[in-house]
Amino acid sequence: MAQKFEIPGGYAWGPEQCEELILIAGYEEIYRYISADQTWKYDFETHFFDRGVGVAVKFVDAINAVRKRYGS
Repeated sequence: MAQKFEIPGGYAWGPEQCEELILIAGYEEIYRYISADQTWKYDFETHFFDRGVGVAVKFVDAINAVRKRYGS
């Protein structure tokens, strides 16, 4: 189960590997629908894919908002 920890300005999750796979699959379903002017997309990809750090709650919320909007 993911561990929640505090970061400056909010909280983040440190997911288990199986949870990371679900997150990646969900993100891949919707990333093409995220407009280029959405700065969170770059921030999420940089933090999660490049740096390999936890996932800020704001990124999970943003991904879920797009998934809900496009019925994923």
